[in-house]
Amino acid sequence: MGIHARRRFECSAAGIREARQFLRDELGERADPDTMDDLVLALDELATNVVEHAGTPLEVIVASDGEARIEVEDGSLRIPQMRSPSP
Repeated sequence: MGIHARRRFECSAAGIREARQFLRDELGERADPDTMDDLVLALDELATNVVEHAGTPLEVIVASDGEARIEVEDGSLRIPQMRSPSP
């Protein structure tokens, strides 16, 4: 049986820390340590992007039905724009 959980976090470093803990709590032992580290890193990057670029609260969705999936949503109404990388 899979899990599906959703929670909103404030737009701050504390919100990002809470989001990482939420992910760990929701997946628990369902993910091996290496996979959990990868998921936490991905969540951290996505959540940091929300804080730095959208400046809105973030919502984290964790789903698992054999494979883990994480989603991070922001409240920005701006459409993302592709940019060229810096030299």
